[in-house]
Amino acid sequence: MKILIVDDQSASRLMLRLQLETDGHDCIEAVNGLDAVELFEEHQPDCVLMDVMMPVMNGYLAAEKIKSMTAGRHIPVLFLTAVSDQEALVHCLDHGDDFLVKPVNAVLLKAKISAHGRTRELTREIREKNVELSQLHETLKQEHQLGEHVLSHAMRRNWKDCNNVRAFLSPMSIFNGDLFLVAPNPNGGLYAFLGDITGHGLSASIGAIPISHVFFTMCAKARPMKELVSELNATLKDFLPEDMFCAATLLQLNGKGDAIRVWTGGLPPAYVLREGEGIVQSLPSRHVPLGILGADVFSAGIDSYQLNRGDRLLLLSDGIHDVQNCVGEHFGETGVLRSLERGGDNGFESILGDIKRFSEGVEQKDDISLVELLLQPVQKPPREQIARYRAAPWKLGFHLGPEDLKDDEVLQSVIDMLPGGIAFADARFRLQVILTELYSNALEHGVLRLESDVKRNADGFADYYALRETRKQALASGWIDIEIAYQPEIKDQELRVRVTDSGSGFNISEVEQKIRELSRPRACGRGLQVVKQLCHSFEVNEQDSSVCVTFPLSSFGVKE
Repeated sequence: MKILIVDDQSASRLMLRLQLETDGHDCIEAVNGLDAVELFEEHQPDCVLMDVMMPVMNGYLAAEKIKSMTAGRHIPVLFLTAVSDQEALVHCLDHGDDFLVKPVNAVLLKAKISAHGRTRELTREIREKNVELSQLHETLKQEHQLGEHVLSHAMRRNWKDCNNVRAFLSPMSIFNGDLFLVAPNPNGGLYAFLGDITGHGLSASIGAIPISHVFFTMCAKARPMKELVSELNATLKDFLPEDMFCAATLLQLNGKGDAIRVWTGGLPPAYVLREGEGIVQSLPSRHVPLGILGADVFSAGIDSYQLNRGDRLLLLSDGIHDVQNCVGEHFGETGVLRSLERGGDNGFESILGDIKRFSEGVEQKDDISLVELLLQPVQKPPREQIARYRAAPWKLGFHLGPEDLKDDEVLQSVIDMLPGGIAFADARFRLQVILTELYSNALEHGVLRLESDVKRNADGFADYYALRETRKQALASGWIDIEIAYQPEIKDQELRVRVTDSGSGFNISEVEQKIRELSRPRACGRGLQVVKQLCHSFEVNEQDSSVCVTFPLSSFGVKE
């Protein structure tokens, strides 16, 4: 330790120096207070032994100046005084850290320097820890700011003004482990997601980034529910640590507001409330949470419910069940059911009011989320938001010549070439049925000129298809054009399909007559009737031998 000895008596300085150097310390000597201040600034000693009564500048004033130069470091100043009255000693403690009475006791001097040395080391360690804590605090502050920026960026696509939903989310800390997302379906209706990620705070909320990315990206493409759930599970399985997962409910509401599709995994039951009846249905969790199981064993089973317009679906996280009162009791499912029974069809407000009264004076211990979905027709989002979500309009045309028509797989090739960006989840099967019927009608009756009346019985069917194959393989001319178009602005997000052939055209009267006669045991015209049932519009143009139909992309919840 480097020690500054300040005393105007050379003999006193010598005795102290010999003793201190024997104990292994380095010494610097000053003859007065002013000299001590200058040497302190030059050598930055670890301890000062300061005489009180000195010329030029006394010890008290010198101690004050030295203390002002320590910059927060603990540099002990021990006064050396021949005065032993109480007032003088108190004065020493007011200006310094300790005192020794002359003549100085060697043992006591060594003990006090050692004690103040330990204090100095502790002070240094505390100062270093404080610097580390300040740096850590600044780092955490920057990370929180970054986290808020990233999360707000991830949530920017949330449909905040949707008239069908209202939500209450109360995080336990700055960041929320609960997540609620809602997005319009480009084909009509909406998607909604309520999730509860393991844990609390920033670490839990980071899971919102991959969830929101997958959710909004796939909703914008109107991907089917099973595909959306499977992709969310696979993403979280890869992204989250093994001890983290996401309990969730994912649902799709149709555009008419009277049917839902639901996948639930790990959250408390959801409840359907009906005006005047209260709870009419409970939707329990049927699957494990997202991010636990691999794709080979994960279940993406979807439940479908036909409900009434005006019904209200309540979704809640387990934070509501975990709400505690002042004696440690949980609100639980019993409290939820009691609130719903008392609140009637306004269960949302009833639950929020009850948990507030139940937990009064108790600190929140979990993230709390409550969502209400009102079953009513889904209004379109603002134009700028529609542009963000919907697919671009497109049109595809196919010209099938004689060699193409000989290929039994050519129609499937057409279907396989359709864009993947637009959702054919619900429409794909209907599109395949419609195209198959229109293509077969164009090929058989337009290009091959076959008569349906041949199919009177089983032998007639065999003769018909034998003749069909013979004529098809003998084709040297003839064609079929298929045009499929998607226009987002068309009512109900419809597809338009036009099939034109090189034949002589339809006799619309005969077509309609065949359709009216379907109740009779005839084998002709049934395909066209199926097409009419699946489509919004069905038009036959006798001049150019074409059939044009339109049908909505999403049919779920519609009784056909």
